[in-house]
Amino acid sequence: MPSRAPTSAKSSPKTLPRPYETLPPLINRVMEKVVAVGNKDYQAFGLNVRGARVMLALADGEALRVFEIIARCGIEPSTFSHLLTRLAKLGYVTRQRPEEDNRAVLVRLTARGRQVARQCRVLVDRHHHLIADRLSAGEVESLRKLMLKLYKGLGQPE
Repeated sequence: MPSRAPTSAKSSPKTLPRPYETLPPLINRVMEKVVAVGNKDYQAFGLNVRGARVMLALADGEALRVFEIIARCGIEPSTFSHLLTRLAKLGYVTRQRPEEDNRAVLVRLTARGRQVARQCRVLVDRHHHLIADRLSAGEVESLRKLMLKLYKGLGQPE
């Protein structure tokens, strides 16, 4: 038996906008624009948006375990493995196994990686303004809180 989409009083089928104006396509369309700009900007460093997210997650200077980076960045583990290899080949990160847990991998930015992470921070601020400059300060904060709520509420992909 096919599963039915959940409905509520707030979003009955009668009140939904046209399919292409519902939340998933709208969120996707906005993100495609942001990702396109980001990928173009990060290309100068051999990165894409995902790679830049990893660089920013490590920008505080502390070594992080792989699962911590994955959690901060929202990147699938299989994708992350390839991405981490690429960042290491670019000379941006080092990987090392901690003595207390030989199964874990600690990742840290190199000096070159820290320089690139600073540039990524400048660019992510620019990308933030692509969105924020079109909204009021209150709308920006509301949107940020709603996006965090959605991200946490959706959990892991099945």
